[in-house]
Amino acid sequence: MQPAELAPRDTATASSQVLEEIRDARVAQQEAEAELATLIAQAVGLGVGWPQIAAQLGVTRQAARQQYQRRHHGSANRHGRVA
Repeated sequence: MQPAELAPRDTATASSQVLEEIRDARVAQQEAEAELATLIAQAVGLGVGWPQIAAQLGVTRQAARQQYQRRHHGSANRHGRVA
């Protein structure tokens, strides 16, 4: 059914449903990003190089470091370790 063919009540229901799905997708994205950051921090802690991490992310080494190294340094510094 095309959106133009929806009755007003159906449009409200569809809008509500799609908004709920957007919220759910955002929450899932945040959870996935947190898990990814944790895994990257573990990889760095195990001595995995940024080129290898970047290859798994599908980005350049520089992009991976810029995105995730700050998080790794920040969490290490909070625990009193030098990163």
